Amino acid sequence: EDQVVSVQLADRRPDLAVRNHGVPGYGTLQSQALEASVGQEAVVVYGLIDLHDARNAGAWSWLAGLERASRGQAWVQSPAAWWDGEALQYGEPTGYRHWELSESVALVALVERSVIAVHDRFLRTKSETTVRLVMKFRDQVEARGGRFAVALLHAPQRESFYLRRLGEEGVELLDLRHEAIDRWSLADGHPDARVHADWAERLAETL
Repeated sequence: EDQVVSVQLADRRPDLAVRNHGVPGYGTLQSQALEASVGQEAVVVYGLIDLHDARNAGAWSWLAGLERASRGQAWVQSPAAWWDGEALQYGEPTGYRHWELSESVALVALVERSVIAVHDRFLRTKSETTVRLVMKFRDQVEARGGRFAVALLHAPQRESFYLRRLGEEGVELLDLRHEAIDRWSLADGHPDARVHADWAERLAETL
């Protein structure tokens, strides 16, 4: 934990009171709900990855992963939002239950994966939903007298979209993409201390 970006940033910038509000598995929608807990004139840096699209939209692929990871615990539910072309819409927290025979019958597992994939293809506005949630997040922070910026961390599938749309909407964007992130990663896929150090260094210069 002493190697994560927030700790390394605090070491580089002792003049800043750095607080880490990151929660594993959260997307923009859930992170936005934490906004009220920050100070009136705080600088809020939101770390964006393209996986947030699925989390924000309640994609079945994401919910199915949560369900598998939570075996033996309470059924995991997650909130969802979607852009309908005119406004953000919000749904009740939902979850996913794997088909009963999917772990023992290969054909059932195959069909289930296909159904999940088809469902997720219909979430065509999920990236625009993320942008609209980011805009709302920014507006809330700035209304409190704070500064809001998006740190683009890793988005190989959607980086051009984010760069274009966030730029069009005037969102302050910190491009922290790291060329070695795929190689400098832990077993669970998260970036290692070297990437966090680079992020901290660039944030220290920008802030």
